[in-house]
Amino acid sequence: MTKKSSKYWPAELAKDIKSEKDLGTLTQQLIKLIIETALNAEMDEHLGYQKHAQQGRETGNNRKGQSHLTNGRPAPCPLRQGFEHP
Repeated sequence: MTKKSSKYWPAELAKDIKSEKDLGTLTQQLIKLIIETALNAEMDEHLGYQKHAQQGRETGNNRKGQSHLTNGRPAPCPLRQGFEHP
């Protein structure tokens, strides 16, 4: 990202905010994007190659898309249990 583009994208995002709910939605989307980007970068670093790269094919050390622990189902999150949003 260039310095010029980084200066203007927050203003672009903010122009659609009309209410507190809009701000909350945008905040959640940004947090999700940041966390997903960080986790993907961590996975790239751990495996030693980027997603969809040929180096990981047929090595046994690859991204399968699901865990043997969850069998494709979403993993339970103990921090979210009993949490109610106001």
